[in-house]
Amino acid sequence: MAEYCIDCNKLNIRDKYDRRVRCTYKCEYITPKTSNDYNCYGYCYDYSRSSSDKNEVKNYIEYYNNGCYITTIICNILGMNNTNYYLETLRNFRNNYMQTNINYLPLLAEYDIIGPIISNKIINSKNNQQIAYTIFNKYITKCVNLIERKKYKEVITIYTIMTLELKKLFKLNKYHITDKVINSLSISKSGHGKIKTK
Repeated sequence: MAEYCIDCNKLNIRDKYDRRVRCTYKCEYITPKTSNDYNCYGYCYDYSRSSSDKNEVKNYIEYYNNGCYITTIICNILGMNNTNYYLETLRNFRNNYMQTNINYLPLLAEYDIIGPIISNKIINSKNNQQIAYTIFNKYITKCVNLIERKKYKEVITIYTIMTLELKKLFKLNKYHITDKVINSLSISKSGHGKIKTK
């Protein structure tokens, strides 16, 4: 018996809104955790919940949690919509600057490979709100401000530092992207938090 949100009778799986599901214990829409949340004292196993209902919630979460940890931070945790100014600015930067320069393919590839792992770690962290606010205020807003001022090289530096900090936080320094993997990727499809080969 796993103790996580999908198994809890306090999760109203029929009440979904903006990538979240209603928790009747917390009286708010949440991103259901897929691992134990020892900070939640309202957990009560739902013996009547079917496997198909559980899969429906898992699919809903996976659909919106595509591995892009920046989207996870901004949308899933901070509650902004998927077309907010920050995400749109970063997406335009990726599409119109990074994807037009082959030198940035290793950074984009790393985001595609490590991004889903970081996204999952953030979602399942008991400190996910704190992590999200820190990354948003320390790095994401700074990147967007630099993009507005067309200081693109500085954006790359800030992004690289942010990624290194998250890799260190979640002990992911062992992940290295080989040239073989990089050469198998399409630059125009890279940087989305999931691997798309040529």
